[in-house]
Formats: sequence, C-alpha cells, structure tokens
Amino acid sequence: MGKIIWRDKVYTGSSVSDAKRIMRRIGRGAAEPGYYIITISSNPSNLLDIIPAWNLAQTAYPADDLMAVGIARGYYEARDLACDIIRETYDATGQVDVRKYLQNDRRTVS
Repeated sequence: MGKIIWRDKVYTGSSVSDAKRIMRRIGRGAAEPGYYIITISSNPSNLLDIIPAWNLAQTAYPADDLMAVGIARGYYEARDLACDIIRETYDATGQVDVRKYLQNDRRTVS
C-alpha cells in the first residue's frame, strides 16, 4: 500500500480552516467526508487528480505513493483550486507541466 506525500506548501481551498489537522488525519487513514485531495496525476498524460478523501481511507488505496499538492472542501472548490495550480504553473514557467514544477517540494505528514 502506498502513502501520501504532501507538498511543503499545500494549496488550500478557502473553506479549509485547519489543513494540517486534516492532512494528519487523512495520513493516518481517517475518512474525512466532504474533503478532496488534489494530487499529481498517476497517469502521465494527465495533470492532476481530484480524489475524495474518504477514498483514501480504504485499506487497498492508494496502491502507489501519491503526491498531494492541495486540499479543498467540496468538489467545486477542489476543481477551482486545481485550475489555480495549473494557472500558477503556466504563469511561472510558460508551460503546464505541473509535475515538473512541483516535484522538488514535498514531505510526508504522519
């Protein structure tokens, strides 16, 4: 079973009030209904994945390590946050290679 590797600077949605507490709970396998995790996509053809936090509480998920870059409350906030991450990547590099832009900034939260 894989683990969740959190980026040092986690992007948070505006309605997330205590991101560190939620990140710790998710890292320990607790279900956090209503929260969504934004990760670098496991498919190299995609940019980001939006995963409901309760999915991560399943014993067999994730099978591989996930690099989490954001956390939001609600799907629409997660979608908007993912767009913001992609926009920041493009503004900083002129490209949308989110994986390359964020790859060196990570840590594990437990």
